[in-house]
Amino acid sequence: MDILSILATLIIIYLLLCIILSFFLDADLSTSWYDKLGGSLSKHLEGQVIWVTGASSGIGAAVAVEAARHGARLVLSARRKMELEKIKTSCLDAGRYRDMKSADVLVLSLDMTSMGDHEGAVKTVLKRMGKISAVVHCAGRSQRGRWEKTELAVDKELFHVNVFGAVNLSRLVVPHMVDRNSGSFGVVTCVEAVLGSPFSGAYVASKQVRSCISK
Repeated sequence: MDILSILATLIIIYLLLCIILSFFLDADLSTSWYDKLGGSLSKHLEGQVIWVTGASSGIGAAVAVEAARHGARLVLSARRKMELEKIKTSCLDAGRYRDMKSADVLVLSLDMTSMGDHEGAVKTVLKRMGKISAVVHCAGRSQRGRWEKTELAVDKELFHVNVFGAVNLSRLVVPHMVDRNSGSFGVVTCVEAVLGSPFSGAYVASKQVRSCISK
């Protein structure tokens, strides 16, 4: 068997392994390998300031609580301040073994479509927390309906939430990260961005663009 045949066989085996494991894992194969072999999350997150948008529920809330469990300080942003306060309580409970204090979790109500509020939000975070280590964009909005019957206003609103809000806020944070020579962004997207989904044309389109931004 020549080298090309061996290489092709290995690639096929790897792809089959990815497909089989996808039925049993809760993440893609590379993420799962990192989870097992990449060292402790606490080592990377301890003392870091993680800003989570869309933190009032769903993935955003889960990311915030998990980060708190591993010692991160947090900024929680979304429109619903009362819900954010509940997530803050959950974060403090998760971080109690690391002596997390109330001041380590900043609740910052923010509408991602209100671009004029973003600069002030960044200044508030830097004043209160001292730095921004990472921004995890979980804020997003879904949509259901036949594409040809969807009004353009709906498309625009979805793109403002799912794309332009994340772009604008990130641009305002980048100079701070450049000055620190450190920082990262996480952009949460969805499988529909790759596979598509019926009756969600505008939503899928916005998530496809969002996926491109994350790369």
